[in-house]
Amino acid sequence: MPIREPSPVYEEWASRLVPSNHDQSRPVFYRVFWGTVNWDRSTTGMRPACTVFMQYGESTGWDEARQRGEVVLKMPAHILAEDFEAVVDAMRELASGNAGTS
Repeated sequence: MPIREPSPVYEEWASRLVPSNHDQSRPVFYRVFWGTVNWDRSTTGMRPACTVFMQYGESTGWDEARQRGEVVLKMPAHILAEDFEAVVDAMRELASGNAGTS
């Protein structure tokens, strides 16, 4: 069996930080991520996807935000009803291809 080089689970192409109303005492965002996701158990491997993460901090770069522990990877983002439209708008913007990295 050939040895495969490890590939990142997530490769971000663009993102939007959407303010969340979860906690007013600190900066909380939905990180709307556009890029590839690696499904190791899938025969197709890397696939383009939109994923929403919770982020506790204001780092805009994916690597920096992860290294600083701002992005929550082990728990799904719980999108509040009052924040839903803003998150969906960011997803649509990223999916339309009209978004640069932010």
